[in-house]
This record gives sequence, C-alpha cells and structure tokens, in this order.
Amino acid sequence: MTELRVDGQPVAVRDDATLLDAVRAVGVDLPTLCHDDRLTPAGSCRTCLVRVNGGVTAACVTPATEDDAVETADTELLRLRHDAVELIASALPQRALDGVESELSSLCARLDIPPATAQGASERGRDDSHPYVHLDRDLCIACGRCVRMCAEVQGAFALTLVGRGADTVVAPGTGGRWVDSDCVGCGGCVDTCPTGALSQPGLAPGAAAHRSAVRRSADVTRTTCGYCGVGCSLEVVTRDGEVTAVLPDRDGPVNRGHACVKGRFAHGFVHSPTAVTPA
Repeated sequence: MTELRVDGQPVAVRDDATLLDAVRAVGVDLPTLCHDDRLTPAGSCRTCLVRVNGGVTAACVTPATEDDAVETADTELLRLRHDAVELIASALPQRALDGVESELSSLCARLDIPPATAQGASERGRDDSHPYVHLDRDLCIACGRCVRMCAEVQGAFALTLVGRGADTVVAPGTGGRWVDSDCVGCGGCVDTCPTGALSQPGLAPGAAAHRSAVRRSADVTRTTCGYCGVGCSLEVVTRDGEVTAVLPDRDGPVNRGHACVKGRFAHGFVHSPTAVTPA
C-alpha cells in the first residue's frame, strides 16, 4: 500500500493507484470530464487539477507515490478547475447546458457556470443514420471517452477523433455515415459520453451516462438479460408501463456496465402481437 496525505488527511491506496483514487478515498469529488473508471486515463480535459508537492497536475493520470502531500481546494486550484470547465462549455451551443441533462451540464450548475456561457454555433450537424446510436457533433468536446470505450471495452475500434483544435469531433473510423461503419451497436459510447453528443432512442441526450436523470423521469427495474447464458444485469426503463429503453447495469457483476446490441436494443419483441403473454 502507498501512504500519502490529501488535504492533510492520511490515506492509504493500492500501489498502482492514481492521485484521483487517493482524493476519492477521502471523499473529495473532483470534476473528471475525460475520465471513466472503466477506461485508460487520458488527462486531456484538465478539470481534475490538484496540487502535489508544490506543483499542479491532473489527478487522473498522476500516480500516487509514498508521502505525497496533495491539496485539492486552495483558491488557485478552484479557479483553474472552474476556468477549465468554463472554457469547454463556452465552445458549445447554449442548448448543451440549457436543454440537456448531462454530466457536463450538472457540473456547470455545481460550479455556477450559467447556460449563457455556452456561445458556440450549431453548425457541425447530426448523424442519425444508425438505428441505435445518434451523434450530435455540436455537443462533442473531443474527450475521447467514446473512442476508448469502443476500443478498450467493446474491442470494435470503430471510432476515432478527426479534425484539429476546436474542430476535433468523434467520427466513425471508416469515414462516412455511422450506419456504414464498424459499429456493433453496443451503446457503450452513449453510456460514457459526458455531454449528450451521443444518444440513443428512448432516452434524452445525456441520460444514459447521467443515470439520475433517467430515474427522475421514469421507472427503472433491474433484471437479467435473457438472450444468452452470460447473465448480464440490465436496467429496464419504463414510462406509463411501456418499455422505452434498456441500459446495462453499472453494478452488474458479470457485465460491469456493458451490454451487447441484443441485450440493450432488441426489446421490441415485448410489443409483438405474437409475443407469449401470461394466461
């Protein structure tokens, strides 16, 4: 175990832990727009900045080392994190903060960053060609979470980032429309997207990643997928007694928050006139 101090509190973490792990261990919640615990850390958004041994660094990509002295809440750090989130939000259209309940919009509300901060234009367009994954390019912040999810968890390697600077956006690696790409429809990219740039039918943009938004507006029932013998845990979203979406259970012991295209999207059979129903 590695022992260090976070805001003066002693904490012990596993030897391969990061400063983000140590900070969370003492109950501090840092913004992490480019980070997903299931994925390799990237450190690209700079919203999880902390001070360690006098220097400022991104907590998600910095290993915790013995006797580190980590600070998370001095005035300069709070300003730097606020400015990083504000800069990201400013490049998006206002509907990203005032119309989409997402990880980003919730973070902006927490940091008192108003929707009017988002001044970007809506000019990059949409790709709704795929039946299960829809892309709103104007909401993409190029965090790369969807690309890493596709490569590291699903292993499809169907996505990439294209463009330069502020014009960088996620796109199918084969070029062209999403429906013509190597996407296998697992929906993992939708689950990890922090802005609502990637969405699925039956849920509002951002809702798949921001599960609390789903639970406020619908009923959610935990169940086990019946398509094969793996036993993936799923959350069935219903409104007025009708199934509107199915999401992989983040706490599922088998699938750990992931699902295949059948388990996630092939729920239309419940509306079939030939479906077997209770007598």
